[in-house]
Amino acid sequence: MKRILYIDYLKTLAIFGVIAIHLSSKYITHYTLNSSLWFSGLFVESMFRFSIILFVMASGILLIKKNQTIDDIPRRLKRIGIPFIGWFLIYFIIKMSMKYSLTYIISNIFNLLIISILDPTILTVEFWFIYMLIGLYLASPIICSWIRNAEIREIEYFLVIWLITIFIKMLPYNDNIIIYMNMFFGYVGYFILGYYLINKDSELLKSRKFGAVLYIIGTLMTFMGVIAASNFIGELELTFMPLGDLTINACLQAVGMFLIIKNTDFSIIWGKYSDKINRKITLISNLTLGIYLTNVLLINALDKIGIYDISISPFINIPILTVIVVFMLMIILLIMYRIPYV
Repeated sequence: MKRILYIDYLKTLAIFGVIAIHLSSKYITHYTLNSSLWFSGLFVESMFRFSIILFVMASGILLIKKNQTIDDIPRRLKRIGIPFIGWFLIYFIIKMSMKYSLTYIISNIFNLLIISILDPTILTVEFWFIYMLIGLYLASPIICSWIRNAEIREIEYFLVIWLITIFIKMLPYNDNIIIYMNMFFGYVGYFILGYYLINKDSELLKSRKFGAVLYIIGTLMTFMGVIAASNFIGELELTFMPLGDLTINACLQAVGMFLIIKNTDFSIIWGKYSDKINRKITLISNLTLGIYLTNVLLINALDKIGIYDISISPFINIPILTVIVVFMLMIILLIMYRIPYV
């Protein structure tokens, strides 16, 4: 299948966003509620809650367009499984060596491995995404078969019910309802949403202005929602920005950003530099999995040596550090993978 350039832009934007979230999170957990740096860090983090969602939407578009079959699953799992296993072991060694003595690790290695495999977030929180992605890959042949044969109206029916469950999930005392509606809940909605957005015939979905409106609404909902919820209970409350961003506000933001990127002609923006810049974007896109798996290690290292200084305004600090982290990891990964820099 011909390479879809806007997917590369979506994945590139998403990985920058993920790193910005990881960098900004320390501002909202470290500083006192309603302090100036807390507000600034919260606003920056609110701007990038679309990041993981764009990865899932991009995967849905690619796999459904390619008509993912059962025979394709081993190749897909191998593509993410091999790098994940490698970095899992690296994180395991680092985490356990920091927490336990060598004697204890050796005598309990099997139990420690099993516990870490069952809950990889013990090693680093971002590993949840890999397990979620594996689940989507395993389900993708069924999803692809249904979507490719479904009418738009049927897809819209599913997405409406899915959005309702996301809204309910954000409400207090929702456990029983979510259990009953669980078949509609989860990241499969984002997986299908991307494909729907490129196949629905609508003038609104071709409008960058509409995308910008959705993005701004989603961002403000996140920012104001966290402020209101946190002040209501007197401590940090992240109902509007939970791990994984299964929220209405993040969904609006992601759809908005998707429409902006999808409907932008980057050849006009970059002009004569288009080919060169597009090659760089494609390169970053190809390295997003490796960057995702390794960015926390580098951020922690920058924190240890004092480069990651949260006394600096996040409006200055986070953009600079995000670029540094991305390009440092690109160089490391290119050397490791022996990929020529084009």
